[in-house]
Amino acid sequence: MAPWQNKHPSKKAALGAADVKYPEVDPAAIEKLLSRELQQLSFHDRNAIHEEIHGVRNNAPEETPGMVEGMLWQLGVELQQIRSKPAFDRAQALPRTYVNDPDFRVRFLRADLWNPQKAAQRIVSFLDLVLEYYGVEALERPIRLSDLNENEIKILKSGQIQLLPFRDRSGRRVLAMVSDMGFNFATDEKV
Repeated sequence: MAPWQNKHPSKKAALGAADVKYPEVDPAAIEKLLSRELQQLSFHDRNAIHEEIHGVRNNAPEETPGMVEGMLWQLGVELQQIRSKPAFDRAQALPRTYVNDPDFRVRFLRADLWNPQKAAQRIVSFLDLVLEYYGVEALERPIRLSDLNENEIKILKSGQIQLLPFRDRSGRRVLAMVSDMGFNFATDEKV
């Protein structure tokens, strides 16, 4: 199992970035696979993907209050149909939680282009992750900088992950990730 697949970060040994062994990847094979998959799409679909990636167009449907309300209802139905959702169920049992806030749920619907089934699975996976890394408090309220330890704050300040001060042509925020720049951070940090 690769280090990033370990489900128990508290049990991981603190490895420096240089110690992590990533699988060998053949760039030519990846390029060939991507090309083959794109060629199977229609010209219209390929063009739509290209335009969305470059911020020319947004494939998300127009949001109306009625559409948002209907999708939130469908998302609730999809969440109920997922059998194994321990973190979600635990959040529902808490006296206060932000998990039921429509603004929280709409973020996941937008991320999955208003597909309630995908958004429900994304919510469940997200809550499992934050429960594992941050504990029950992360089911009561959003994660804060004060939840991070000193080393995790150092990683943020290193500049490896930057939210750029402008948006793309579609109004989306731009997140830039830079290589490790020679720093050796432990792989079990929560950032």
